Amino acid sequence: MFSLQFDRERIIHARGVDLSRGGLRCTTLEPIDLDATAFVMLRLDAEGETNTISLEARVLRSDQTDEDEYDVAIEFLTLYPEAAKKLDAYLSIVASD
Repeated sequence: MFSLQFDRERIIHARGVDLSRGGLRCTTLEPIDLDATAFVMLRLDAEGETNTISLEARVLRSDQTDEDEYDVAIEFLTLYPEAAKKLDAYLSIVASD
């Protein structure tokens, strides 16, 4: 679970489906405008350790599904070195599971 914040006011909670170094795919209960810029906070839990990273991202796709959810694709715009290090470590752990 993570959150997407738009315009410092609108916060949308999302469930992650797929995560990579370049972005993520998630589901939300609310539609999100294409090309919207979001502040993303990701909570990365693996091997008993939790890391939270924050970054700026852009919405590439937001399609309604049959279950009244939205399938959303997000591209990371800023991935600072410390956040990249945490994300790479997380991805290597989950890839080996």
